[in-house]
Amino acid sequence: MNHWKDNGMTFLQHLGFAIDVGLRLILAGVCCIIHAVLPFMFQTTASDCVKNLSKLDVFQFLDEIA
Repeated sequence: MNHWKDNGMTFLQHLGFAIDVGLRLILAGVCCIIHAVLPFMFQTTASDCVKNLSKLDVFQFLDEIA
């Protein structure tokens, strides 16, 4: 199984990409939790994160599933 090769990456490129996406999602999640308690903070952070990730075609696998 060479998932990274199937996506046109080397192992190290895939590692970096996955870490980058994961950290962005963690940060967005933390912002969502803070926003839940303090609604005036981070009002668009999570949706902005998803929009930016969609530009990277991170969710391309959804097309394959549907």
